[in-house]
Amino acid sequence: MHGSHRARVDAALVRLKEALEPSVGVPFVLSARPERVLLELDRLKISIEPDGPGFRQHPRFTLAHSQCDAETATWCAARPWDLEAIAQALHRFEEDVAWAPREVPIEEAFDAPDGSVLGQVARAFERHYRVPLRALDLARDIPSIVFPQVAPGQNLFLRAPRSFDDLRMRAHVRDLGFDVRDGDLRVVPLPSSFEPNEGGLVPRFVERAPVMLSPARWVRSVVSGTLPINTRFDGDSLLHRIARASARASGSLDAMWNTHFCALGHDMSLHAFAMHRLGAEEWDPLRAALRAALRLGRAKEAADFVEGTLTRHCVRLWNEATSPEDWDVRFARHREEILDELVAATR
Repeated sequence: MHGSHRARVDAALVRLKEALEPSVGVPFVLSARPERVLLELDRLKISIEPDGPGFRQHPRFTLAHSQCDAETATWCAARPWDLEAIAQALHRFEEDVAWAPREVPIEEAFDAPDGSVLGQVARAFERHYRVPLRALDLARDIPSIVFPQVAPGQNLFLRAPRSFDDLRMRAHVRDLGFDVRDGDLRVVPLPSSFEPNEGGLVPRFVERAPVMLSPARWVRSVVSGTLPINTRFDGDSLLHRIARASARASGSLDAMWNTHFCALGHDMSLHAFAMHRLGAEEWDPLRAALRAALRLGRAKEAADFVEGTLTRHCVRLWNEATSPEDWDVRFARHREEILDELVAATR
């Protein structure tokens, strides 16, 4: 079932398509990005943009096509483009999809089932970086958490794929509790408010000695269906002193501590989101291979595969996909290949 943002955008696109159909006169697929609407015909793409060169101009927009041949120009010129009707439809569309999240006190997220753990995460984060976490209302039951950019030279968060410019895709992202800040997916939901596909990897806060779980323990968690997010730092002043001292002494240790104190944002943004479309059908053979890797004593290789190779495959597909459903189709094409990679990496 689509969430509230996706349903609103889908309905607005249906209304806009109905308004454009008399002018186009032939079947087309409609998509939209901020300030750009795209009509994909059989062998032609027509865009509606605020300005620029095109074959029809209106004070509020320009109609342009993707080809420059005489046949295309003749066909476009012959269509009965009702520019005023299009302008009215675009205005309504812009009103229908206009929505902006609002910042709320982070304490509003403390009512979540794992809200008390969030309190520990927020206090440790502010203590270490001396800047606070914030919260954002994305029209869900529980606010999402906004991570400031504390390590610009380190890829702590998912770099927003190109597909996120599409209004349908951005709506899907927000329905899950995520949003983009400065090109990164730095707004993330709490684990308790996040729902992957059935049988998928469910994020959960865990408390383990810093800085990370052992590879074997981590892989066993994944096999059981859990993405563990470590939160062992609250109230431990010694840990904070060690973190600051070691960060000054070594850049690699600095990166390690960034990953630790940003674990909620890092794991939700990079791993939970990237793999959220994987359900039982996709995970079952992968988990069987992970269990085999544990029996062979190849836990580290198995953990590296899930955190690295599998995540990168998923991110690449998000860059290529035009919708969540298109992502599913693309992953299905590569499923056997990815499984073979896991088996080869853990022999």
